[in-house]
Order: sequence, then C-alpha cells, then structure tokens
Amino acid sequence: MDDVIEESNFFQVDPYFLSENFPWFYPGDASFGSVQTHYHLLISRNFNEPRVISNYYTYFEHIFRSFCEKHSIKVNKVFGAAVHQTLDSKNSRQPFHVDFHFDHKVLIMYLTDDFTKGHTLITDLRKTERGPMVMDGDLETRVEIEPKPGKIVCFDGARYHAAEYPVNGRRVVCIFTFF
Repeated sequence: MDDVIEESNFFQVDPYFLSENFPWFYPGDASFGSVQTHYHLLISRNFNEPRVISNYYTYFEHIFRSFCEKHSIKVNKVFGAAVHQTLDSKNSRQPFHVDFHFDHKVLIMYLTDDFTKGHTLITDLRKTERGPMVMDGDLETRVEIEPKPGKIVCFDGARYHAAEYPVNGRRVVCIFTFF
C-alpha cells in the first residue's frame, strides 16, 4: 500500500509517559463499548481553532514534525493530538472506522508493546463522501502494523482502520490527525 509510511525505532519513548504520574482522563463517549480507554488531550478538540492544552504537546509535536519532514509529508494544520491508553480487553478489536468526514492523515506513535495483539489494522477500503464512519463486521486487512515502542506509522485517514485490543497489558499510542 503506497500511502502507508512505517518506520521503526524513530524515537525513544520517555518513561514518564508510561508512569503512574502521567495524567489520564476517562473519555466517556470516545470509547467503543465496554473497553477501558483513557486519553490525554494534547490540543483541544476545536477543529476550527485547535489550541495546545497540554504541556506535553511540544515533546510529541517535535517527533511528529521530524517524521513528517523526513518523509516529505506536508502538514497544513494539526487538528487532533492525544495520547491514548487502552487496557487489557476480552474483545478482539475496535470496529473498522474513519475518524472524520473530511480528508486527513493519521500518524500513530507507539509507546508500548508489553502485551499481545494490539496491532493497527488498515484496509484498502476508503470512506466515500456519504459512506458510514463505522463499518460493521470484518473487512479485509491490507496492512497490519505491529506495535513497538518508537515506531511511527502514517496513513490516509480515509482508509477504514481499527486497533486490536491488547491482551495481558496496555496499549499506549500518541495519535496526530492533520491535513
């Protein structure tokens, strides 16, 4: 798939982000079902005028910008950035979904791998203008990204994608959405 860029060992994970001192929040409506998910917003969810709301944004933004520059990925506007933690689950994965109705890219930084499963699954199927945000059932996975600390993947946000839920551990990623 030519629009998926993956690079291992791009950065060193700061252990602070995995410690009990890092502030996590419960998302309420941002979870899928009964899966335990927590987040730490780095910028506000105001898509028209996002603003930095976390002191940790600059750490992750530097990694994000360095990766994009290295791979000649144009960044016009970052409108989403958050660290997500998903805890051990008996469920298999999120539903395949796209994050927004408009053109965008998704960049994922992997911070942990102390679990089984937890892969990012990306399909060839792209959301059309009137297509659903969430697809029920199984879709053919074209790319399966194995999580490793320091790995980054970037892909077209119009592709339906899902995260496998971790088993025996926690999956921590930092996600940037941008165009």
